[in-house]
Amino acid sequence: MSQKAPSRLRLLNNIVEALAGETDHAAGMAAVLRLVREHFGASRAFVMVISGQSAAPYSSQESCAEGVLPILPEALSLSNRAHWTALAERGSSFSLSVKTADQADGLFLEDLGLSALLAAPLSAAGRTMGLLGLSDPAEHAEDTELIATIGFIVESAYQKHQAMAEQRALGAR
Repeated sequence: MSQKAPSRLRLLNNIVEALAGETDHAAGMAAVLRLVREHFGASRAFVMVISGQSAAPYSSQESCAEGVLPILPEALSLSNRAHWTALAERGSSFSLSVKTADQADGLFLEDLGLSALLAAPLSAAGRTMGLLGLSDPAEHAEDTELIATIGFIVESAYQKHQAMAEQRALGAR
């Protein structure tokens, strides 16, 4: 077993525990984003749910390292929305760097003040619903497998949250 494996397993276990032990979805997701940000040594970790019933994102959260200013919700402005959607619709996790990205992605990152992005798309019922992202990861910056696994856990948590909200709404009728 590689040295990375215990650290990865510990992270995944901590993420599952944070979500399982929290009845408040936003608080659970905040704990997950903090764990992920710290593991990757990223300046910020964020979840953007960019599809749904409304035109505006309805479930975006962000965890920033000390001294790092948030980019949400400004990063989700209508002028950026199409680019975020295109990134999320790539269908698999990816790593981008200003130095190696194509011109459009490089300029997009620069406009947001980012030098790198590690991300995984989030989907539900076969439709892209958003993106889990890390800006400027200092460690494991190319670990697209791990971010994809975390993305799967996050999308499952969002689906559970949505199902519970719908169930509560039906019960209130």
